[in-house]
Amino acid sequence: MNLSENSATADVVKNIEIVQERNKIQNKDEVVFQNDLQENNVGKINLEEECSCKKGNAMDSGEQCSCKKGNPKSPTYVNAIGRIDYAYRPDVELEVLQARIAEGIPSDVTDREGLHRLLSGDLKNQYFYLASEVCWLLKIANMPSYILIPADPRFYDLFVASLAYPPGRPFDLITNQPVIDNIVGEKGPIGKCNSLPLPLLKVDKARTILLEDVRKNVTYIADKAFKSGMGFTQDEYRDSVMSVVNKMIEIVSENEGASDGQRAIAALVFGSASLPTEVAIIQRKEGVILENVIASPTKMIGNSKIVTVVITFKSKDVGYHISQYAIAVDVTNKFPFMVSPFKEYNPPNL
Repeated sequence: MNLSENSATADVVKNIEIVQERNKIQNKDEVVFQNDLQENNVGKINLEEECSCKKGNAMDSGEQCSCKKGNPKSPTYVNAIGRIDYAYRPDVELEVLQARIAEGIPSDVTDREGLHRLLSGDLKNQYFYLASEVCWLLKIANMPSYILIPADPRFYDLFVASLAYPPGRPFDLITNQPVIDNIVGEKGPIGKCNSLPLPLLKVDKARTILLEDVRKNVTYIADKAFKSGMGFTQDEYRDSVMSVVNKMIEIVSENEGASDGQRAIAALVFGSASLPTEVAIIQRKEGVILENVIASPTKMIGNSKIVTVVITFKSKDVGYHISQYAIAVDVTNKFPFMVSPFKEYNPPNL
């Protein structure tokens, strides 16, 4: 066998080892939501068990113990807005550093950009095994909030794609924030990213949203909805709609997205392109401005869980006046959806 054949054989063996290791990690990611005690790529995961012991008989020299898994709980779905980030174990950090050196990635290239180069483009096939070794995080309001576990290995591509954009900034600068990540999935038990304990989030949907694209889309809808006689010019209407979009994104991006109300609000902000135009019209018609978006407690209607999302306006004048409008959202399952038109809201008498 000549030198080139030896090299080819070594490459094949190396690729087989990479595939085997990647499959091993992916299998661990999935079973963490199934068994009582597992280990995944971010740490030990424990689910609660109920255990009891009783004394043995006179012939025994100890106790007899048994355990059973606790009662199953309803899944906790999440619809969160934040930024995808990552962390390394020490061995993975060294592996990434060696890969950067091997590929000649300059030291002045940020770690985030360097990792993106290794896991995408021409280098992807060689280094993509690192994607399953990285501890992927979702930061909300610039704070680590979840450890991301992809339900499908293909989601690693979505995580990697988010690295192409700068890291997130605090959401009080939302109007200057270029991009956000929307993650939908199921909340699991506490895991560890290195020594940091955080809830696991099994990701069923991940998308990186360019806010400039959102604004262009809303502007297009606003232009189609604009009619003469509305009481303001088309430019004023666009500005009003855009201010509504910015305010609503700011509101939804400051929570963990795990309660029914938070999920309902997130679904409205990114699932109803026409809502900002309706809000802008109300602002102009009644001389008010958007103040807040609040979710009422969940109600059971038949087998469905319904949340009423109330949008509150306040007057621009000194004499304080409040208007309220609402829309009902079904949050029974993983993907909330609207079940009523947007209309004036009269709070129930308590």
